[in-house]
Amino acid sequence: MQILYCPFCHNALYTAPARCPFCGAQLAGIVGFAKKIHAPSLVLSIIGIVFALILPIVTYPCSIVGLVMAVKKRETHKTMAALVIAIIGLVIAIANSAIGAYLGVTGML
Repeated sequence: MQILYCPFCHNALYTAPARCPFCGAQLAGIVGFAKKIHAPSLVLSIIGIVFALILPIVTYPCSIVGLVMAVKKRETHKTMAALVIAIIGLVIAIANSAIGAYLGVTGML
């Protein structure tokens, strides 16, 4: 079943009504109010995992925002992949930060 989204209020519509039941917007005749793609969560999660070892400070906001966006819209395979990638990126960044803090405290860095 394809989930449609209202282009005005962005609520999920499980049928193709003439009017949005949430905001009352006229939907009949609007071309392309089809499936909404949630690629930003995947992109942010990938950016987070790329920077997890290099610069963890970048990973935290990117992965957390990607994680929140993926949790809010867990309907497609892309958002599930973004969820997994964001969690992996956060774990790597936390481990990298902990190791860096330990090395800094012990004077080995």
